[in-house]
Amino acid sequence: MAALGGQAGLYRATQAGFRTRFITAADLLMQLTTALRRNQLEETIKRITKPYRLLIIDEMGYLSMDQEQANLLFQVVAKRYETGSLIL
Repeated sequence: MAALGGQAGLYRATQAGFRTRFITAADLLMQLTTALRRNQLEETIKRITKPYRLLIIDEMGYLSMDQEQANLLFQVVAKRYETGSLIL
């Protein structure tokens, strides 16, 4: 059901001309964890959040997170609060 909501949001946003990024929570956390280990977290968060008017993070309910991953996700959510819209 979550995937349908994300897909509907993506469809409507792109039809309205919004630049949109769709990513699964697992893929997002993999990118963030890798960036943290490579000392590239700030650049990665900017790349994920800045150029898009809408960020859709799908499949949140299927993922268990440790404390580090929860912190990384919070950083993305906080950045989106400052710069654009977010659908979880």
